[in-house]
Amino acid sequence: MQGYFGLPAKTSEVLISESTDSISDVLDAGHKWYVTGDIATIDEDGFLQITDRLSRFRKIGVEMVPHGKVEEILHEAAGVTEHTSVVTGVKDEQRGEQLIVLHTVDYQSLHSCFEKLTRRDLPN
Repeated sequence: MQGYFGLPAKTSEVLISESTDSISDVLDAGHKWYVTGDIATIDEDGFLQITDRLSRFRKIGVEMVPHGKVEEILHEAAGVTEHTSVVTGVKDEQRGEQLIVLHTVDYQSLHSCFEKLTRRDLPN
């Protein structure tokens, strides 16, 4: 990506030079990094694997809901220590967005998770 067409300020927010962490150096010659907010690793063969995201929120009604906190509560309620759930969002006509959960939790743990969640003081 060379930048956003006709938007140099926006471009300077998301492109940084390979040699520095300073966004102000974005227009220097050389390779640039596109700042996505993703957390990733590069393996010994040079393959990039996205493992997380720095800023994952959904706006539901007037509230900003952090995905990571919801995932943490779900893992705690399911009684698991490994990462078994991921939260994302979809459009909702009434509230703007709604959360959905993708998971690999077995049925028994999921049922127990639902019961524990109903007993917690969580917003709808």
